[in-house]
Amino acid sequence: MLETITCVVALCDECGRQFGEDGEGVLYLPSPRELRQLITNTELPDEYRWSIGDDGRITCHLCRLTWSCALSGHDWGAWRLCLCSGDRHPATPGYWCGHQHRMCLRCDQHEFQQIARIARTAGGEAA
Repeated sequence: MLETITCVVALCDECGRQFGEDGEGVLYLPSPRELRQLITNTELPDEYRWSIGDDGRITCHLCRLTWSCALSGHDWGAWRLCLCSGDRHPATPGYWCGHQHRMCLRCDQHEFQQIARIARTAGGEAA
């Protein structure tokens, strides 16, 4: 038997992510009211809870954290050696590329900086 049913899914107004796609799967509920209650439930861990603004715009947890960083600055973690073995940066013979990186503890931003110069041959290759 085929039957048509109506359901509601929450989409982030910023990035288009669907609620649940980062976890167990996208959730389809029968009414907007039920879905609003679910996505803003304060018992959800912060990394799963979405927000709905006074204007009705829905914002996923990742976009909310990105806005937080834009307003108050990033919460940078410690610098760590980059171990890309030359995949991202030219590597030294010992497989260390001479860079370090750090990540924001709130959003998914990261940055790199060079902390050591790599000796190069006349042809521009790592010595």
